[in-house]
Amino acid sequence: MTKLKTGFGRAEDSPGFMLWKASNLLQRLHAGCLRDLGVTPTQFSLMTCLVYLSDVGPVTPTSLAAHSGMDRMMVSDLIKSLEKKRLLVRCGNPSDGRSFLVVPTAQGRRITNASVRRIEALDREFFKNASDAGALLADLVSLVDGGAMRRSKRATAPGPSGPAARPRSARRRQDQPRPHKTQTRLSVG
Repeated sequence: MTKLKTGFGRAEDSPGFMLWKASNLLQRLHAGCLRDLGVTPTQFSLMTCLVYLSDVGPVTPTSLAAHSGMDRMMVSDLIKSLEKKRLLVRCGNPSDGRSFLVVPTAQGRRITNASVRRIEALDREFFKNASDAGALLADLVSLVDGGAMRRSKRATAPGPSGPAARPRSARRRQDQPRPHKTQTRLSVG
């Protein structure tokens, strides 16, 4: 049997592994905290971004995806599910007829504000054991802002490129027609 080849003596020495574990624990706690409000942690995050951005101006799905850091397809799926829950509405975009605006409903704002109060209290409790929560936040912001990603992309050896590098499910045969923009994507969940 081949032994795991890692640069760490123990799993607890890996910052990536520990961040992943902490993130999973925090997400489980968030899910429990939000359950009776009827939103998931991901829905809560998107609604929080929507309410924040809508206080400044009109919000498109693209601006919501950019602000939240979620991919556009996930944002699209979340918008559909949150619209069914009547937490947001879609309306025409007067400055671009090809897109739409996303607006939180009054109920969406109430649920979001109640969720924020709960999540912030939970986060204060969760992070109170951090030796320097301010430094941790600054480090996380730095990582999310891309400094680490830019460095790691330069350090990573180039892999295969082209159609063969994409997952089989993402490839399209040359003889298959391109899907039309109005076709809907089936979503699971």
